[in-house]
Amino acid sequence: MMRGILAIILRESDPATLEKSLREFLVGKLPGSQIAPQMRQWTSPAFRTAMSYDPRPELKKDRVSVLALDAEKDFTVPAKLNVTAMRAALAGTKRRRWRSCRI
Repeated sequence: MMRGILAIILRESDPATLEKSLREFLVGKLPGSQIAPQMRQWTSPAFRTAMSYDPRPELKKDRVSVLALDAEKDFTVPAKLNVTAMRAALAGTKRRRWRSCRI
């Protein structure tokens, strides 16, 4: 469900269209009482900016060692997807060290 929500957030630039698309997507997936609070979060400019930020260009510039901590049981941020993406982003950089730890 979160992948579908993220796809809509990234696709829709108009706030009214975003809200309409999210509401249509959420019908039957969330209780009605939960939709309004989630809509406030998902349509906020801060949330949309955070979800659309791509750290890869910045990671390629850094030359420091990296320790990545990921939480296997975090349902909103899948550890396997993020670790794979981070390893790919850091591949070929001139880092002294890369280390990933699961918590």
